Amino acid sequence: MKITILMLVFLLTGCLGDRIPWDIAEVEQSDGQVCVYSSETDENAVFERMKIQKTGESNEFIVNFTEKIYARNSCLPLMGYAFIANNEYNVSFSVIDTQNGSREVFAATFIAK
Repeated sequence: MKITILMLVFLLTGCLGDRIPWDIAEVEQSDGQVCVYSSETDENAVFERMKIQKTGESNEFIVNFTEKIYARNSCLPLMGYAFIANNEYNVSFSVIDTQNGSREVFAATFIAK
């Protein structure tokens, strides 16, 4: 009986991944170019991972950054991803502080122009 109750509690609370606190990323678009960034990152923050998903599709474009690319007021490196005009996209990325190891996650939803 206790195991059944415990299982129900886990099922009702959802996945732990759903509890990640997201901050809002900023998006600028000009001449078909997209710049996703956050002006709230620390100066020691580097891009760690990104995910791009076209709304309504299950495929995801995921990149784990291996080199240090500083994130402070820098556009997220899109690694050649091509946005198609008039489609909605969800973009998320994480940064990690090289000094203290803290991690932040940012996300934005936008329609490509």
